[in-house]
Amino acid sequence: MSKPTHIIRFVANEDSRVHLGQLVDTSRDVGLDTVEGKTITAYEINGSIFDGEVTRNTLTVKHLLSPLSMENCNYIRCLGLNYKDHANVGN
Repeated sequence: MSKPTHIIRFVANEDSRVHLGQLVDTSRDVGLDTVEGKTITAYEINGSIFDGEVTRNTLTVKHLLSPLSMENCNYIRCLGLNYKDHANVGN
């Protein structure tokens, strides 16, 4: 098992439960793929978003969720610098 680098939180087609996952294809734009209705697969993560380990179990995304649940971190509402383009505005 390894540490995750591209974490998503989602409802899985396989069991209709919420999971954390590491994108199988980290070169894909998961937001664009969601909008375009493309299949998104992820390796299941055991543990939390802060200390999880990536497994070899592959799941298919039924519904994409926010990366952090209220239970994990109830004080983050918005990050203005979460995308490179936002950080470069005005420079």
